[in-house]
Amino acid sequence: MRGIVEPPPIITGDTDIELMVNNFYRCLKRPYPESVLAFAPLIFIDPHQLPADVLEYFPEHFNYLAEILESRSKDGLMLNQILQDKYLPVKATPEEVLYWMGSVRITHGVYSNTLTEILLGFAHHIRSLIDAGDYREADAIIEHVYRLQERTDTWPVDIEALVTLLEGKKAADQRDWEGGLAEDIMEYATDSDDTRTAAAAEPDATPLKGSTTTEQHTAPPSQQPQQAAPSRTATTGVNIAKYFGDALVNNRLALTPLGVTASDFIQDFDGMSATDVSELIPLIIKVAQNELRLNRPASIRFLGDIDSGMNKRLFRSDNKEQYSDYDAALAGWYALLSTAPVGIYELLSDRTAYFALQQFATLEFDPRRDKLDALRRFDLLRTYAARMEDYTTSLDAANKKIRWAQLSRDNVAALAAAEDAYRYSRELLKQGYTEVIAQALWSTRSFSQLSSWFKNKVQAADLLLSIPKEFPFNQLDTKSQVNYILSRIELAGLCQEAGQERSRITLLNEAADLYDSIGYFNDALKLRAQHKL
Repeated sequence: MRGIVEPPPIITGDTDIELMVNNFYRCLKRPYPESVLAFAPLIFIDPHQLPADVLEYFPEHFNYLAEILESRSKDGLMLNQILQDKYLPVKATPEEVLYWMGSVRITHGVYSNTLTEILLGFAHHIRSLIDAGDYREADAIIEHVYRLQERTDTWPVDIEALVTLLEGKKAADQRDWEGGLAEDIMEYATDSDDTRTAAAAEPDATPLKGSTTTEQHTAPPSQQPQQAAPSRTATTGVNIAKYFGDALVNNRLALTPLGVTASDFIQDFDGMSATDVSELIPLIIKVAQNELRLNRPASIRFLGDIDSGMNKRLFRSDNKEQYSDYDAALAGWYALLSTAPVGIYELLSDRTAYFALQQFATLEFDPRRDKLDALRRFDLLRTYAARMEDYTTSLDAANKKIRWAQLSRDNVAALAAAEDAYRYSRELLKQGYTEVIAQALWSTRSFSQLSSWFKNKVQAADLLLSIPKEFPFNQLDTKSQVNYILSRIELAGLCQEAGQERSRITLLNEAADLYDSIGYFNDALKLRAQHKL
């Protein structure tokens, strides 16, 4: 871990421990922050060596001490200095003390069998790592804590606040980086101007071989020696190599601040082979990464111009057999743009936007992601996949949007997304796109579930009743057949709410028989046992 060194529990002597404990008792009677400062040394003592009644004060004082260690106010900095000078038995930064306190709190939670204490201990780890700049490690623990809280339905840690803090720290670091980048660009531009000026001012004083004058004469073509045929790199991508290669003299350099536009080199892609593209695209990607970090309108337009110009020249109507080769060569380009700001997609070709966003069709829910940004990307993928005539992916994206909204606990957005996906699936089925049957069945169930959640029981039932008419069971794949069976069980639940017991039993028996028909015998047994069929 960068910037964090865990101190060990170094207070072991009985006399020292007694002194620390007695001082803590005395300070408990004094106003804040005396007891908190006196508590700090106790986290360096093995809990086994502390009296049981002292441990009872730990949860509350963990919180108080964390406030001091995390504070960057004038008072907070002063208290941290007092901690260092008078109370802590080891020299350590506030981040290191906070991380160690997290470890102690986790241990305390394990001893006391208290899940909340364990989770809050992890929260101290996260905060200390963020403050120390170890964002990757903090990210990993945030995900771990979220999964644990979700699985146990225990939510003492404010994940959203930690993610906001993390993103804010990253953004601040990015601004610092951009300031350094701007200085590099200006320095590089100044150096380049000085070099060109010096080169222009200094004539070449080397005489031609066999000549007594510095004046140079060019022999007629017939008398010039024959030169070897130029290499591929000398004739292909020459302008790309010129602009991007020069830029990478400093690997933190972007091109837009130097006034370079896509029109300066885009013609290089005319007739370029997939092999040539695969060799040159890494050069473009390195500079494009810096343009994305700048995140200026000019940088975004620049990348959009590169993509649209490149796409127009590579994916022509007369070379469709080479499309897959070009896509493979551009895989790195697609990957780079997959995390670009959403505003860039309207500037890209449909093909690039489709491949860049394709991962969102299968993306699992991640609480660290900005919810609105993710939902927007699902919408974009649905649009661009449809333009590429990949309707399965298009509807997958629409259904993913429902799931993400639900897991984000935004049921209003989930209901709107479900209705949208349902209507979209019906349009595709009417147009004969039978490849979306599995996705259409899933969207129907989702819309029904959310309608029921919002007390629209009639609509929920109507949606489930439509499934046997629109999706014949024997024509479905196994996964869709399970969805079909679940829809019958859900309809039985609605019948129970409506007091229609006979219909409920009929539907449950049907579901159990359908489980048997596809070999899901255990599920059939469980269903019959659960409902005493």
